[in-house]
Amino acid sequence: NVSAFNVQWTDLQVSTALSAYDDTCGASVVANVGEAELNGVELELKALVTDNLEVGMTAEFNDAELTKGDPGVPGASVGDPLKNVPDFAATLSAQYYFEPINDMEVFARIDYIYTDERSFSDVAAGPSDDMTLVSYSLVNLRLVAASDNWSFTAYVDNLFDEAPELGVQQLTGGPGDYVSGSSTQRFVSTGRPLTAGIKIDYNF
Repeated sequence: NVSAFNVQWTDLQVSTALSAYDDTCGASVVANVGEAELNGVELELKALVTDNLEVGMTAEFNDAELTKGDPGVPGASVGDPLKNVPDFAATLSAQYYFEPINDMEVFARIDYIYTDERSFSDVAAGPSDDMTLVSYSLVNLRLVAASDNWSFTAYVDNLFDEAPELGVQQLTGGPGDYVSGSSTQRFVSTGRPLTAGIKIDYNF
């Protein structure tokens, strides 16, 4: 499957820090920054390589940017990236079906997930290295056995114990990772570490 899309925003609403107008003000308001556009292509592929092995792939290409600014939001410029939209993201998967065991369906699966770096700056503030989330890769594993009434799942998420950056914010004051030689502290939200477990479901 292949799909292409175009999304256009007029009077895009964004959070705007009032410090852009007055350095002594730390509040923010919602403002209309102008116009923005997102162009993208999505690909999806599934293939049955053998009677037991199925592989899959998805890929997403994005071009998201501000196309028209507004004098009332001086921090935003034409060409600035939209918040939290990666230029590229992809997944790869492989699923192997074992021969039924005592009428149970059994399969093993591996998933690889990649997300490109992306800006986490509010559009009104403009892009910043301090507000850029780095790219990350994750590997997940599954082993499933299922019958008519119950299923057993053993799983490992984030096999290599990566720390994917999912969000970032900057706050003033306090100990921590200061950026740009200022008193601003940078906080990064990350995904869950390596997680393994077993799940058993029964349908009455």
